[in-house]
Amino acid sequence: YRLPGIIQEVAMRREYPYGSLAGHMLGYTGEVPEERLVQLQSEGYRLGDLIGQMGLEQQYEKDLRGKDGIRWIEVDAKGRIVGTPDDMPRTEPVPGKHVRTTIDLDIQKVAEEAFSDSLSGAVVALDPRTGEVLAMTSSPRIDPNIFALPGRRRAREWAKLALDSRRPLNNRAIQGTYEPGSTFKIVTSLAGLVTGRWSAHAHFPVACRGGFHFGARYQRCWQDKGPFHGSLNMTGALTQSCDVYYYQLGLNLDMAPINQMGASLGLGSKTGIDLPNEKSGLLVDSAIHERRNARLGWKWARGLILNLAIGQGQLVTPLQLATMVGGVANGHQVMRPHLMQSVLDPETNKPIRNSENNVLHKLDWSPATIATIHAAMDSVSNGLRGTGHSAKLPGIRVGGKTGSAENPHGEKTHALFVCAAPMDAPEIAIGVIAENAGHGGSIAGPIAQKILKAYFQKSGRLPRDSTVATKAKNEHSAE
Repeated sequence: YRLPGIIQEVAMRREYPYGSLAGHMLGYTGEVPEERLVQLQSEGYRLGDLIGQMGLEQQYEKDLRGKDGIRWIEVDAKGRIVGTPDDMPRTEPVPGKHVRTTIDLDIQKVAEEAFSDSLSGAVVALDPRTGEVLAMTSSPRIDPNIFALPGRRRAREWAKLALDSRRPLNNRAIQGTYEPGSTFKIVTSLAGLVTGRWSAHAHFPVACRGGFHFGARYQRCWQDKGPFHGSLNMTGALTQSCDVYYYQLGLNLDMAPINQMGASLGLGSKTGIDLPNEKSGLLVDSAIHERRNARLGWKWARGLILNLAIGQGQLVTPLQLATMVGGVANGHQVMRPHLMQSVLDPETNKPIRNSENNVLHKLDWSPATIATIHAAMDSVSNGLRGTGHSAKLPGIRVGGKTGSAENPHGEKTHALFVCAAPMDAPEIAIGVIAENAGHGGSIAGPIAQKILKAYFQKSGRLPRDSTVATKAKNEHSAE
């Protein structure tokens, strides 16, 4: 009252009670940017209004926003409120709807605890039966509460994020694109099986002795120091992740059926998840290779298939990896991943609309093909020479695949791991990518195992006091 013209008002501010937990997925709210104000005025936005930016806040802005109310007041020349005009009706505000997500809070917490802040990368866990995302985390994390800070403090925190060389504002789960490494060998295997051009029991003429000669080129296997892999069938090759086997399988098939299989499993295009700014990834063939490298004058050569058959050259997101392995585990269809479970009436808390479990692709695979790939993935985690021992669980049939993808930005490879469980009736599928971290079996596998353990303990199928191995049992499980 001693400051004429100054009015105290109560305003709303979005609060995220779990801080950085699922920060990238949730997104944040901020004032409407001036450059968008003209466009948004027709939708009722005014300068200073808040609008969803990034994540679910942006995706479901229209549901979450509601409508402003109007209250007319009469003031004197000094700005003091003297009353309310009777002839100016009051308009009551309309609260925004609630959005219930598919995220399992307990699984989300475990995923974020398992993925250390010192790592960059992402984890996605989903239900392959419905496409419901159970957990999604991207590291380095962001706390969306900083965007609700007062002006100068908000500007300082924003500057820190914007200038951080680790690019924390990127949701790596849907925007980070990485070479899939040996996780792609699942796709190459299936291409051989489904086309009927290669048998699961057949052996290639060249056994693995640490590398493969193609013309004047010698392409090494990841296990090039011995003991060598030798002559393998498909289950043995996927179990030990033998590059020499997949060099020959790729040459036998060519890229068309391999890419067709990858596309049917959700790779190389957007999944359509209900989040903005999803990246599509890339599957490479001769036309795409020459178009991408036109400035360098590089032409397609058949030898490039050797790298592509083992997942060096394509680009995928962690979400696509989880979708892919979920589809393989399902065996019949690939479900579109989604985060919205239902939109609720703010007064009754009853659903206004529910999400639809949309099928992304149907898979016309024979029972023999499904049984073969499931047995091979099971052997990766549970076989004597499997590379994915770090994800096995007692009494739960876990199927997986490790990967270590080369990258030009660090000394170590990206560590990848995909898995699903239980393989006879899959309920959870996981994709993990840790940037510049090393081997998939030793780095990404234990992260997935902690999530699997929490999931099956929560459902009562794994004792709370159970202990599981978290390290590889032999030197063969490092890839």
